[in-house]
Amino acid sequence: MGVAGLLAFAGLASAAQGGWSFTNLHPTGFLASFGQGVQGSQQAGYARAAGGNSHAGIWSGSAASFIDLHPDGAVVSFCFGIADGQQAGESVLSVGGPFHAIVWEGSAESFVDLHPAGATSSSAWAVSGGKQAGQANINGEAHASLWSGSSASWVDLNPVGAPESVAMGVSGTTQVGIVRVGGSPHASLWTGTAASWVDLNPAGAADSTANGVSGAQIVGYAFKDGFNRASVWTGTAASWVDLKPATAGDSFGYGVFGGMQVGEAKVGGGAGGGVAHASLWSGTAVSWVDLHAFLPAGYSRSSARAIWSSGGTIYVAGFVHNTATNADEAALWTNSPACPGDFNGDDLVDDLDFVIFAAGYNILDCGDAGMPAGCPADLNADAFVDDADFVLFVAAYDALVCS
Repeated sequence: MGVAGLLAFAGLASAAQGGWSFTNLHPTGFLASFGQGVQGSQQAGYARAAGGNSHAGIWSGSAASFIDLHPDGAVVSFCFGIADGQQAGESVLSVGGPFHAIVWEGSAESFVDLHPAGATSSSAWAVSGGKQAGQANINGEAHASLWSGSSASWVDLNPVGAPESVAMGVSGTTQVGIVRVGGSPHASLWTGTAASWVDLNPAGAADSTANGVSGAQIVGYAFKDGFNRASVWTGTAASWVDLKPATAGDSFGYGVFGGMQVGEAKVGGGAGGGVAHASLWSGTAVSWVDLHAFLPAGYSRSSARAIWSSGGTIYVAGFVHNTATNADEAALWTNSPACPGDFNGDDLVDDLDFVIFAAGYNILDCGDAGMPAGCPADLNADAFVDDADFVLFVAAYDALVCS
């Protein structure tokens, strides 16, 4: 069966969207907690300690597994991303000091200060393949920044003439974030230098933000026609795809992996209204899955910040608001599909999964530097996404309904 045959199946079945499980990651003794990143069996984020100071930390799938990354003597610390054994964030290392970009390798004592000479403050927002992306404030202005594990490795990505910029995501040789253009933030892409900057702001959008990147896909949001719209790009402004669900108000994209995007959508209100629901997409607005629907009673709002998929299982990290404690709490959603090929975990193998498979097909070798480990579309687990995987996908597609 070719691509045309696969696409002919569109609309033959309705999604069950089952198989999702929820884990509250909130560690004992903390006032609030927030999941910000996920890779494999680990989640990253931070928890607010008594007194209000936050501590960077990592989890391994349970609240009790929390490891405090807070550097000795630090005032406050935050972790925003995790990949390849490293965690990225920021910390105020001494009383009265500025924020410093930080990278860890799984323990508090492993921290490395990335703060570049001459900067007044700095932050690392993402990590991948030994690279860290973030910002350094130079002469009072934020400059998008790239590091390779040390302060001395700092690269200033701020385009010539731009008043300020921030790098929010990194994958392989690509960095994404925002550059302020004419007073408004524009979603932006770099490939390691300031001169490589590409403006991703969609035509007609007042402003936009790029929050994450995985392979060729970039996720974020754009303000257009009165709404913030969760968005996905593939490297140019013209490639912009609007992910805003038809029934939702504002929506925001925060994380991307393997052809899937996560974020939040405001449900039950128009522009500027509604309640935030953690959300998952597979590249189109109609693919929207409301992850809040899989929460038990007692949670009033939620947000998904990062996604990872390996061995057919989807992991989504974020946070929920617990109405009983009136606090935000770190959260993990997990889905192990009922059958191979169900990449988005909706208990169907259909065109939405084909879009994810097609995105993965461009990754010819999952072991290549910069490529995501455990490619979701690698159905036969040989570290390649090729015709052998396509045969397995077609077989699963013919079943249509997994359960």
